[in-house]
Amino acid sequence: MDFALFMERYGYKLLALLFVALIVVVVGFPIYVLWHFIRDSPELALGLMVFILVTAAFRRKLWQSYGEAMGKYFYDKNFGKKP
Repeated sequence: MDFALFMERYGYKLLALLFVALIVVVVGFPIYVLWHFIRDSPELALGLMVFILVTAAFRRKLWQSYGEAMGKYFYDKNFGKKP
């Protein structure tokens, strides 16, 4: 069996196997690192998660207010008005 016939027969299977392995590594490695971080220092991990949640809540409100202000003052003169 020559190389062309081999690739015609098994090429897509090898390519699919390569993509699956790449996805497993890309998704699995951060999960593995996060699991060891939580297992080794749960207090620090819990504090970091609470900090991220609180920061995200304030950041969401900040960007929502910023977007509303930009829409109201710079882009749409009929912002908030019913047609």
